[in-house]
Amino acid sequence: MWLGTTSHLKESYDEFINMIQNAKRFIFIENQYFSTDVPSHSKECGHEHDRTSQLYSGAKNVIGKVLMDRIKRAALAKEHFSVVVIIPLATEPGSFYPNLRGTYCFEEAIDDFWRAEKLQSDRKDYFSFFFLANAVAAPVGMQGPGNAFYGIFMHTKVIVVDDEVAYIGSANINDRSLLGNRDAEVGVTVRGGSYPRELRETLLDSQLGGPGKVDTSRFASSVGAVAKANADELRRTMGISFPDGTVTSKNNGTIDLFGMENLINHAPNREAALKYPLSRVVGGGGGSDHFEWFVVPDDHFEPPKLQGTLFPWSRSIWGMPQLTSIAQIFSNELNYVERPEESSTELGPVLQADKPLFL
Repeated sequence: MWLGTTSHLKESYDEFINMIQNAKRFIFIENQYFSTDVPSHSKECGHEHDRTSQLYSGAKNVIGKVLMDRIKRAALAKEHFSVVVIIPLATEPGSFYPNLRGTYCFEEAIDDFWRAEKLQSDRKDYFSFFFLANAVAAPVGMQGPGNAFYGIFMHTKVIVVDDEVAYIGSANINDRSLLGNRDAEVGVTVRGGSYPRELRETLLDSQLGGPGKVDTSRFASSVGAVAKANADELRRTMGISFPDGTVTSKNNGTIDLFGMENLINHAPNREAALKYPLSRVVGGGGGSDHFEWFVVPDDHFEPPKLQGTLFPWSRSIWGMPQLTSIAQIFSNELNYVERPEESSTELGPVLQADKPLFL
């Protein structure tokens, strides 16, 4: 954070790290972004500064690494510990790919760790991403009759640890909020008393359709059970499957719900019911004046009976956009830091940038 001073203020960043490192039972996070430095073993999630092969956002904050380390420590020690992170299904254009990269690579790295260590526990008992969405009846004149699905944009910035410490403020999990020199952020940390628990309960009760559905001794799995029930109901009534991110119909069989584009050439990345950028808008990343939903037409439809608005997220929902041989700086949706002194790949003439864009 920058306030026109000679140095950057990092109170929010330091507080996030401190809360995560000292968590004993569970961590609850709601944030608009999850753009953080999380290297993984795949080609897409590495750290080489080669725009022709990787979707590397250039994020330098280590929130992802610190969170990963705490989860690994708990899993190896067989602690009763879990993390729930709620993020938007989609974000606005300038942050969409960087945010996707953070979540995609974090989940991939967690799964890789579970396989490498041959852990018998269920990874989802220790960590899961979730998103908010809704399904309602679509009236005639608004693509109905039928059921309509749409993502709900997450704008909250909250961390609650063990129901003992709570942070609420304006800082996103990205470099612009935590390490940047453009924005003034503010946040409040509350330690002790009933407020941390009440804040967490207030948020989750609304998202899970009522109180009494969360067991903090098995935090991620109890939250996940309600999200799975919502996903099952959506599949039964609309043919939409989460966290797979597919939709099944009589005419088209089973295909991906959300389409993506290959960066730069804008060719479709895969066959999907919703082509990009409509897919991003339906997911909730359309901006304040642009709303769309996905309707499954049916004259005899049965509206889904959901428990709140929470659904399970996975990297299968969007996949990873394929990169091209053209320097990715020309994409206005890729937040990339050019570091020519670290790159051994000849990319041709590209625009130089000394700081991230859209963070």
